[in-house]
Amino acid sequence: MINHNQPNLSYKSIKDLNVCVKSKNLTTGKFVKKFENFFSKKYYKCGNSLLVSSGTSALFLAIKALKKNRKNLRILIPTYACSALLNAIYQAECEPVIADIDLDSFTLSTVKIFRNIDIIILVNIFGSRPDIRKVKKKYPKSKIILDACHSIGMKINSNSDIFLSDIIIHSFYSTKIITCGHGGLIWSKNKSYINFCRDFINFDFRKKYKTRFNFLITDFQASLLFDQVKNIEKIRKQRNRIFLRYKNSIPGNIKIFSPFDLSKDIIYRSVLIFDKTHKRNSLKRKLLKEKIKSIVPVEKFELLHNYKNLNKKNFLISENISNRTLSLPMHTFLKKNEIDKICKILENFR
Repeated sequence: MINHNQPNLSYKSIKDLNVCVKSKNLTTGKFVKKFENFFSKKYYKCGNSLLVSSGTSALFLAIKALKKNRKNLRILIPTYACSALLNAIYQAECEPVIADIDLDSFTLSTVKIFRNIDIIILVNIFGSRPDIRKVKKKYPKSKIILDACHSIGMKINSNSDIFLSDIIIHSFYSTKIITCGHGGLIWSKNKSYINFCRDFINFDFRKKYKTRFNFLITDFQASLLFDQVKNIEKIRKQRNRIFLRYKNSIPGNIKIFSPFDLSKDIIYRSVLIFDKTHKRNSLKRKLLKEKIKSIVPVEKFELLHNYKNLNKKNFLISENISNRTLSLPMHTFLKKNEIDKICKILENFR
């Protein structure tokens, strides 16, 4: 079976893990600190970073840091996103405001403007970039969290729009571009936000009690990330080459989600867009028959407005997109003959 995704763990990653295990320091320690420093100084080249136990905990902490002691905050989110957004918002005791997406970018639509929005969570869906500048213009008083769980590895310039975000979060879950099984990271130029999050997760040996929680990550998890992130440009180019092979192989009756600048962005998912649901399902069956795993990237039942039983008429684009999309295998362990096989099926599909 050709897997849809596969962890990008190299021999060097395993070797780094062995070094950590032999050190007998398995909890949070020097490997975690080293990775946080690397991320701030080498990846973003500024700001402050904090490794945590998951992308969801990173999102929760980001909300808590921006919330401070305020109550009843309203947080605007796209419906075409992971349920982790809802989970983090409710755990932080805030109110989600769910919006439809833009047809071209699959990111938060700004056609309808919502009132009294305190925080906006924007998502780098499949590795694309939301128009942060446009969103800031529409909601000048709102704080912005950028959910970049799909886009670690994008090239970042000092004048990049992503720095308009108040906080950026990442995930290192097993299906993500770089992984340590579970794990997440919070980044911000504002050191006070990171200090708040660091205080929140370090609950032990404190002279004064206040509510905190253990969202710590281990050194042996952090040790798996070094080789991957050091080779992220190589990974970016490999993934983008696979995307281009698919893009050049699809027949005229199929489109591929491609609002990317391939000189900067990294492809997380190669997502096909069909004109009819039955054609999508037909290719999915064809691929499976040939032992190739594909997935519907966001199923209809996963759309956040459906979890909340909201009126589907307000989310027509997301409903439509969910019916017509299919994600092809995308990982760096795909062999040339496997990519060739997938491309041949695409070329002959009618």
